[in-house]
Parts: sequence; structure tokens; C-alpha cells
Amino acid sequence: MARLHDHLQRHPEHQYEIVIGNNGSTDHTAEVAEALAKKYAGLRVCHFAVKGRGGVLREIWGRGGADIFIYMDVDLSTDLEAMPKMIASLAAEKFDLVTGTRLHRDSMTKRSLRRELISRSYNYLVRLTFSTQLTDLQCGFKGFSKEAVAYLLPLVEDRGFFFDTEILLLAEKRGYRILDLPVTWVENTDSRVKILRTAWVDVMGLIRLRRSFRADSHK
Repeated sequence: MARLHDHLQRHPEHQYEIVIGNNGSTDHTAEVAEALAKKYAGLRVCHFAVKGRGGVLREIWGRGGADIFIYMDVDLSTDLEAMPKMIASLAAEKFDLVTGTRLHRDSMTKRSLRRELISRSYNYLVRLTFSTQLTDLQCGFKGFSKEAVAYLLPLVEDRGFFFDTEILLLAEKRGYRILDLPVTWVENTDSRVKILRTAWVDVMGLIRLRRSFRADSHK
């Protein structure tokens, strides 16, 4: 968190608020987060009993109040040097969404072979099923304009990790301008995410979303 705070402090042209979404943790995350909120100005903590990235973002972002919304994994696996480009793309270049990608030819990624294979297989499946131009739908580093958040958030059904994929595919289907942003990304080997279980839930989400898109096309 110190890295994020220091990075934002080096860009005083932007007003910001850091929100830690603590969702269903069973370790000392809540205590650590509250201690950080006391230490750093512009940081607050929201606690949620139910796990799931999508649910937390719906609650926090649904309260509005910002021109740009960015979320990232708390372990900061994505190098923060990508953030100025993300903000500029949303604010000045008028992109609606910016999504970090670990699979772009200009990206630099360090992760295990197992995780690399699962990620590439999943993203290939999405491209094959939806003919999407996006290269990496699961990277935990994404930015949205306030207009995109206001329109898309109510449409997303998933409350977990499939939230990433669903909101991007919904945005692409509706013609939003999306930038695939190359990033430097280093795997956190202490990650608590259940990769195979998450991948299976994501596949079920793809089936649901594909059926929904087909139903819309027949209306």
C-alpha cells in the first residue's frame, strides 16, 4: 500500500481516494487495512461479509463520486508505472475502459508455467466463443470512465472473479472504446486465489453469458 500511496503522491495533478475492499477475509486483513487507513490520508476501508470481487466493486463504485474508477489486486502484481497511461487514456484520449493485459507482445510477465497455461487457455476460449479482440480478460488492473460504470455496472450479474470478463464483454458488445494496455506483471506466489476452481466458475459464466447474448440477438 505504501507503494501505491507514494506513487499517487508523485502525481499531485490528480485528486484521489484509495478504497480497500475487505470481503470475507478470515485472517488479519481487516486489522492491517484499518491500521493503513490511520497511517495514510486519502485511504478508507470498506468491510463486506460476503466474498467476491464483483460484489465489492458494485457496492463501492455504486456510491459514485469519481470521474475515473480504477481497481487493482491488493498485492500490486501489476507495476504501477502503467497507471499514468491508464488515467491519460481515460481522461484525455477518451477511452471508456482500459484493461491491463499480460498477454500483449509488449507486456512483461513473470508467473508459473501452470498459471500461464491456465490463463492463456481461458483467454483463447473467450476469444473463440465471443470473437473478442481483447487479449487478457482476467488481469486485476482495470480502469473505467464514470459513464461506463454508471451504464455497465447494473448489467453485470456476477459477484465474483467472472465480473472482469463479464463487464468487458458487455462493454465490447455495446461498442465502448476499450484499450488493451500492456503491463509489467509479477505473480504473487502467496496468492490465495484458487486458480482451477476460479477457472471452472469462469467457464460456467461464459456459458451463461453466451446464452444471454444469443437471446438478445433473437429479440
